[in-house]
Amino acid sequence: MHRYLLVICVGAMIAGCSEHDLEAPERAASDDVRMVTLAPHLAEIVFAAGAGESLVGVSAYSDYPEAVEALPIVSDGFQLNAEALLAVEPTVILAWGGGGQSRMRELAASLEIPLVEIAGRRLQDIAPAIRQVGEIAGTSSVAETAAQQFEMSLENLEGAAEPLTVFYQIGQQPLYTVGGQHFIADLIALCGGVNAFADLSEAAPTIAVEAVVAADPDVILTTEGGVDGAIELWSKWPSLTAVSEGQILGVPGDLVNRPGPRLAQGAAAVCEALRSASI
Repeated sequence: MHRYLLVICVGAMIAGCSEHDLEAPERAASDDVRMVTLAPHLAEIVFAAGAGESLVGVSAYSDYPEAVEALPIVSDGFQLNAEALLAVEPTVILAWGGGGQSRMRELAASLEIPLVEIAGRRLQDIAPAIRQVGEIAGTSSVAETAAQQFEMSLENLEGAAEPLTVFYQIGQQPLYTVGGQHFIADLIALCGGVNAFADLSEAAPTIAVEAVVAADPDVILTTEGGVDGAIELWSKWPSLTAVSEGQILGVPGDLVNRPGPRLAQGAAAVCEALRSASI
């Protein structure tokens, strides 16, 4: 999972549905469509669009919904396994439009397998991506419902009571954050936060510790598994507002770091964190 997160950071960088809904779509996809996905979040989008039965191969680290874990792995996130790909006889490959997968695109072209790029750089890309996959799979009705549920879930969120400067921490050595053009930055803005490094054009730049100290964020957000490490790192600067106020907070990594339908749940987690920090 850590390697997949780095793919997101370097490369781009179901709302309203239960897990049961994802595994049992209202209508099966067309039998003529056999899809493989080149990023874990794309497998999630396929299921959200009601096309899980058409998914025949996935990338490494694909683990949601549970059904994808039984599917053959055709890519490690960086390159395609041509033998594994041909074995599942796909009719279409779904690639992440923001994932920097040029070598895999070249191989797909050489094998004469259609490759479709699915946008995933920004929060507003997710609902159209669900609709796009529904059109490919012949499940547009299910996909439209899921897309609308995703959009409505975002509309009903309540974030911070007052603007809070937020530093989103990824890793430590090197230390990454998100610039203003990243979908995590969109979550922060949606929840009433101000991304401390929104002026950076790179989606997921490395950042110096000194720059974070100078920004003096009100809140430091990281994944739940990284909270202890973040507290240890930033405790060396007790004058930081986030440190002195005890606002180094964790959010679920799988819900926030993957540009798929569970971003609605990730947004809810970010909003809850910032809302609690502003009380």
